[in-house]
Amino acid sequence: MKKVLLTLLAVLTLSSLSAQTLWSEDFSNGIPSTWTMFTDNNTAHNSSQAAAWSASSSYGNPAPGVVSASWFDPAGVADRWLITDSFLVPDSGYVFSIEAACYEAAYPDGFMVKVSTTNRDSRDAFTATIINVPAATTDFTEYRGSLDAYVGQTIYIAVIQNSNDMNFLIADNFKVLQPTQNEIQLLSVNIPAYVPEGTNTEVNGIVKNIGAQPLTSFDVTYNVNGGADVAVYNVSGINVPYGSTYSFSHNVPFNESTSGQYTIQMTVSNPNDEDDPTPADNVASASTIVYNASAAVSRTSILEQFTGAACGWCPNGHDRIEQALAGTNTIWAVHHAGFGNDGLTCSANTAYTFFYNDGGSTYAPAMMVDRYHGDAEEPGPVTNVYSVNGIIDYVNTVNQIPCFLTLNVNGITYDAQSRALGGTVTGHFTSNIYNENTRLTLMIVEDSNIMAQTDYSTGSSVTLQNYMHMNAVRTTATDTWGAPISVDANGDFTYNVSYTLPSNLKAWRCRVIAIVSDRNANNANACAVMQAAQTSNLNSPFVGLDNAEEINLSVYPNPTTGIVAVEGEGIKNVEVMDMTGRTVMTTSNSVVDMTNLSNGLYMLRINTEKGAFTQKIVKK
Repeated sequence: MKKVLLTLLAVLTLSSLSAQTLWSEDFSNGIPSTWTMFTDNNTAHNSSQAAAWSASSSYGNPAPGVVSASWFDPAGVADRWLITDSFLVPDSGYVFSIEAACYEAAYPDGFMVKVSTTNRDSRDAFTATIINVPAATTDFTEYRGSLDAYVGQTIYIAVIQNSNDMNFLIADNFKVLQPTQNEIQLLSVNIPAYVPEGTNTEVNGIVKNIGAQPLTSFDVTYNVNGGADVAVYNVSGINVPYGSTYSFSHNVPFNESTSGQYTIQMTVSNPNDEDDPTPADNVASASTIVYNASAAVSRTSILEQFTGAACGWCPNGHDRIEQALAGTNTIWAVHHAGFGNDGLTCSANTAYTFFYNDGGSTYAPAMMVDRYHGDAEEPGPVTNVYSVNGIIDYVNTVNQIPCFLTLNVNGITYDAQSRALGGTVTGHFTSNIYNENTRLTLMIVEDSNIMAQTDYSTGSSVTLQNYMHMNAVRTTATDTWGAPISVDANGDFTYNVSYTLPSNLKAWRCRVIAIVSDRNANNANACAVMQAAQTSNLNSPFVGLDNAEEINLSVYPNPTTGIVAVEGEGIKNVEVMDMTGRTVMTTSNSVVDMTNLSNGLYMLRINTEKGAFTQKIVKK
């Protein structure tokens, strides 16, 4: 989905303060009135972007910049120009510099920069291209184009939004400058977020050549937690053109034998054996956690989805999650929030929009896995619902994070007469990772809720009247943000459950999801889930619809390659439904032949004399 409301996180890359600057424009007073714009006949989805370019101080840029759209209705190719006043190029070595970023990684806007030596009265006057960026990134990045071909000439510069059905581009800090001859910038330090004790681990970095001369060598060193620097490592035998980056590894690996958090601070220097005129951008750092590998246990992650009945993009996002999680032990919980409220919204759902972490703007479909902030594009743990493979990669990345907690919900009991949840939840910490902010949250999740759903997957807006909503978080059996837990000297805790299931929830459609996480009311990115677990459905392994009574049923095998046996009392027929609730086949036989159906997730609706029951089944 193209996000209309989300605020972009951006990292500005400032031009060298030592460079000779001929002129610059930071748009602090808007677009200069003497500049020229050409627009197109397209209609932007966002009415505030009707102009070819407009000044804006939002979208994560801490200072005012300019934006230009390419998301139109109907879709079309942008042809939107912003043209500077004329200026004389006094000498060789001058470049035009622009900082730019696309709004959304899934829809990467690009742009071109062209030069005219005659006039700016028409597009045809601009015959030479000095910068061509087909797809910008979501981080603000500086792009430069040489002006050596125009020494002694008066020229105009045109920045052109030329993307096809993307979203919009943000740009800032237009400059004409003469770069320093030898200058380097350390963009990042990279080390795994988690490292086993006593393991040799590479410390990597990425530098950018921002000097006019090709970068052929530089020095690099680093220290750990502010200690002594390791030996200087000279990187040589390279040829990095201006504006390009280079990845490297220090020849001294990181190795610590004691568990804990460590900060690695790296410094680069002496580009091409010359002093760097701006050493402030030669330093960067990264942190890692060293852990005892023998104490790690298997992680059960939880994917929390944000959706809404009015969200037409959500059925497709739901299907992608369904496919990605098939056959995994990742728990799935759905919050009906982020795109307005509906009949399944509860107070916990709306409270958890805190994890968008962007000052109130939300969107759907969206998701987070174990509440980890793993997407640099987003300000909080909540991110887009990726492609199926993207979701799989995201879940796998989280599951590789070491886990030091076992969590058991088998002690939870349910009394059908009193509707009381009781019993215990127990846990054991294999390492001292808990603190006074560690909480246990019990979420009540209900399946098989039939409710209308807007769907855009066919290219137009359709209302699915009988859409089956699964995994809906209906309430919590603890405080929304969890209950404190008391951990003994051995790392064990027991939580006594005492809760009455609300009368509007169907017990046989409900289960309990337990998560242990940190709670930081001031930082959505400091609330990661340590471990998760869930019960089976209360009273029955099958999920009954509203008119159902308890019944003994058996469905096997699951997953299946095609043939499924359905056994039980008083079965009338079996419907096979896809995950939009559409019935794809019906049979009165006790053997359901799904051989001709595509692989994926389906719902069996078993109609019996005691009512209708549903169960997910995987066809593979």
